[in-house]
Amino acid sequence: YYSCSLVAVAQKGSATETGGAFMAYPQFADLDPEVVAKRGAFNATNKLGAVSVPGHEYPVVLHSDAVLDLLSVILPGFLGDNIRKGQSRLKGKLGKAIAQSEISLYDDGLLAGAIASSPFDDQGRACRKNTLIDHGVVKGFLYDNVAAAKAGTVSTGNGFAGSTQALPVTGFTNYYLAPGGTDLDAMFSLVNNGLYIRDFMGLHMANGVSGEFSLGISGNVIRNGELAESFRGNMAAGNVFDLLDNIGAVGSEMRFYGYRGAPPLLIKSLTISGKD
Repeated sequence: YYSCSLVAVAQKGSATETGGAFMAYPQFADLDPEVVAKRGAFNATNKLGAVSVPGHEYPVVLHSDAVLDLLSVILPGFLGDNIRKGQSRLKGKLGKAIAQSEISLYDDGLLAGAIASSPFDDQGRACRKNTLIDHGVVKGFLYDNVAAAKAGTVSTGNGFAGSTQALPVTGFTNYYLAPGGTDLDAMFSLVNNGLYIRDFMGLHMANGVSGEFSLGISGNVIRNGELAESFRGNMAAGNVFDLLDNIGAVGSEMRFYGYRGAPPLLIKSLTISGKD
């Protein structure tokens, strides 16, 4: 595949901020460096002059980047080996609802135009579209040949090796959260006093088994349905699984970042700590 990335530096007086952007496609002609440049420049300049907001329970809109950050915390819980070892909160949850009905999550090794698509995995198994969550209900987990044999099931076509020197293990192909029916402006209009979270920081500190997190955040204030000043220096705390069951709206604009895709989400309430 082909990729284009940028890190921009923005300066105003003595304040300096950085911001980046990334794009990847199987076809070189699909890359748009101008879009990457504009996104990276905005991500840097938007942070200039940011202030901390008061701690409170806020309704929040999560940027697609932020949604993918939170998904990365719980995705290992869908790996069959982690289920078998009891290293996943999803053990025993097959066929049960863990999210609101607007939430559907897929791992699709055959997705057209995606960079992780392939007719078969590194163990020769046919790749396919695997449904992980269907309208809030857990529908399946991912396996390679070895993990499937230990679990008494069959491979889902997710056996991949990191290099020619490594043995295949269970991994993801193109995973994405399905879009909904609410555009971003309409989502903002549903929020009177809240936050638009663009970035989470400190993801390595989140608990991938329980879903608990306490992360730094930055973005913009939402005031009377409109984006206002930027903020940073706050913390958000909660549980990813609880957020999936606290959805106010699912965005209609899904954006892919490499092999990962998600729309923005409106969360009804999230605990934010900050200045008094």
